[in-house]
Amino acid sequence: MPPNLNAERISPTHPQSDSSRGSILTPPGGLAIWFFIVIELFTYGAAITAFLFKRRGELEAFRDDQLSLSPVLGTINTLFLISSGYLVALAVADYKRDRLNQSSLKLFAGAALGLGFVCVKLFEYSQKIADGNEVGSSVFFGFYWGLTGFHFIHVIVGIALLIAMGIHLRRGKRFADADAGLEAGAAFWHMCDLIWVVIFPLFYLLK
Repeated sequence: MPPNLNAERISPTHPQSDSSRGSILTPPGGLAIWFFIVIELFTYGAAITAFLFKRRGELEAFRDDQLSLSPVLGTINTLFLISSGYLVALAVADYKRDRLNQSSLKLFAGAALGLGFVCVKLFEYSQKIADGNEVGSSVFFGFYWGLTGFHFIHVIVGIALLIAMGIHLRRGKRFADADAGLEAGAAFWHMCDLIWVVIFPLFYLLK
């Protein structure tokens, strides 16, 4: 759900709308993006619960399949996303201080780290396919491809948002509605971080 990127030129001294500060009733990014995030988290929660239930009944088979995954690659990707999320948080802080150029640079850097995640994941996917560990090869890999693949799509969308917002700010423009612009995009990206932080130990570390 890409945020609204409509914008208007505003001088650096123009005060920001109170809506960008968020509240209990209007969280940063607006209610729409958080409604979407909650639905996504519930969806992942249901899938993860099903994974754990099936794993309990087929523990040895799940462990054998898990050994084919590389914790090193998973750790690298975790570092990519956590570092990217940190840069995006800094970008939001810069935006609120009217540092549009610095904010855009951090968004681009965050997107670059996201692309690093994509490259590592594509390498891992190619290894799984070469080894014959595809969607229907086992119950474990059915969950692996489903959960990581759905997350992979979210990351691609998130990278596109970061780049679009970075270009927007690079042109010296503010968002007409900060909540529907930068805050919403940042919230979406942090959701991608959070989901991966759960997926990573689930597939790569759980014994």
